[in-house]
Amino acid sequence: MKKINVFLSSTMTGELDKERETLKIFFNADPALKDFYELYQIENHASPRKIDKAYKDEVEQADIFLILLDTELRTAVEEEYFHAIQHNKKIFCYIKNNSTSRDKALGNFIQDEIYKYHPSHYVTCTDLCNRIKTDFQNDIIRIYNSTIQEKESNEDLNYMKSTSASEDTPYRYFPLNDLLNFSNNAELASLTIDQLISLSSIIVKEQGNYKIGLMLLEIGLIKDPKNWILHNNRGLLLDSMGLSNLSMYSYETAILNNPNSDTAYFNYGNSYYKLGDYKTALSYYQKSLELKPDKSNAISRISASYLRLKDPANSLKWTKISYEKESNDISTSNYAIALALNGKFEKAEKYLEKISNKCKYDDAKIYIYRKSGKFNKAIDIINTLDKNGTLEYNNALQKFYCLIELGSELDVQNWVYEIENRFPINPWDYNNIGYNIFEKFGKSIFAVKLYRKALKLDPTMLTAWQNLQYNLHELGELELGLDACNEALKIQPFDPKSIKNKSLFLQELNRFDELIRFNLSKTFGVLGNDELIHQTDKIMNETYTELGFNTKEKFESLIKSFIDIQRDSKI
Repeated sequence: MKKINVFLSSTMTGELDKERETLKIFFNADPALKDFYELYQIENHASPRKIDKAYKDEVEQADIFLILLDTELRTAVEEEYFHAIQHNKKIFCYIKNNSTSRDKALGNFIQDEIYKYHPSHYVTCTDLCNRIKTDFQNDIIRIYNSTIQEKESNEDLNYMKSTSASEDTPYRYFPLNDLLNFSNNAELASLTIDQLISLSSIIVKEQGNYKIGLMLLEIGLIKDPKNWILHNNRGLLLDSMGLSNLSMYSYETAILNNPNSDTAYFNYGNSYYKLGDYKTALSYYQKSLELKPDKSNAISRISASYLRLKDPANSLKWTKISYEKESNDISTSNYAIALALNGKFEKAEKYLEKISNKCKYDDAKIYIYRKSGKFNKAIDIINTLDKNGTLEYNNALQKFYCLIELGSELDVQNWVYEIENRFPINPWDYNNIGYNIFEKFGKSIFAVKLYRKALKLDPTMLTAWQNLQYNLHELGELELGLDACNEALKIQPFDPKSIKNKSLFLQELNRFDELIRFNLSKTFGVLGNDELIHQTDKIMNETYTELGFNTKEKFESLIKSFIDIQRDSKI
């Protein structure tokens, strides 16, 4: 589509020259305004000449009449204004908010005419630019949202349609037919690729509507499937929608079409970072930094990735680089954490004091105090957050780990109950909490309850089954422990820990027949071979002529006999 022409009208006595020049620069520099609007009238009306037919012609050709007012009214402004009204032009008006009294003509003009257009008052040039940008963007959104909404069915864009049977799944969020229908709309079809990109950005930033923003990018990709910016921005929106696993293709394609894009590599790294794959994320951040060696956010993310990986040496190296390059609160906090990770607690605390927004970085302080053994100091911060109503789940867990170290089992249990009352605890944390309680205080009915809660949420969590087995054994709950082993072996039939624990439970329960059969089946894979099972039974019967088969000699004899069966059967 052609750009929207904007006619700039204002007093030309010198009082608004600064604003006019600023707007000229702003419209040519801001990506969204540059893609949609043309403010060429500034150059054409740079001198205070009496309005004539040429100026009126330009008002007629413009789409928007933009008027700036300060302390006095110029005759030409009035004529331009009424000419714009006569030709049904869209009008935007901005009045400088200052203490200087306005002349009577301007006061009357504002009172009689301009009030109809809800004029906006501004203070500085920056303020003026921001207000104009907001108003113009909202206008663009209204134009194209109405176009999109007319075509949109009730269920379109409200949820992700299943495309599992389609080859388009990695390439499009929306079904191709829907995109073609939207793109055939006259208004959308007239947009250039740059305008689609800008409109997508405007709608996302101003309305938070990621799906419509995504739809516009995918319409653009139908027009230009090799445009790396479209692919890159599509990946960003999918990430913002929590679909990092779907954004991978977009970043891969962006890089394929522009291998020198540090931005695409950086964003690709962010997707892996969000998915918790910090090692892979590092490789993309490092490639981004290779392409742009002064890229501060890449350095920051590299340091954060090493911190997540708990790599002491590299985290210290990169957080220091990040801090020296840009010593803001984030880099200072990360450097302090890295120092603590390397056991340099005193130095870490000194860097904490350099953080200006101290409340925002309580997480770092809690971590450092906990690592340095100052558990009560960490708990004091957590209690303050709790009192202020700003306690979050991760810090609630940190208090649990501090209480564990302080050694009061009752305090630990009470705090776990408190966490449960406030937050949904995930299965891994239930398991880890139970494990820490078992390790600190020994056999624990409370830990058993926590393992079972973890398994209720995720019945396939093998580590929770194993922890449950150990704890039940310590409590002497042999039958329940055996049940836990059997459940774990349904998930992983050859899990060595569950095999070992089941053997232990069977032996202590004096279920020797089952013990031998179980061990032989797991060791040699006999189960399912009737002939071998029959021969095993014969050996077992012979072995059990007298009790005490579980002596070392008897058991070794049994195993040797079975090895002979295995060899003869060519298993």
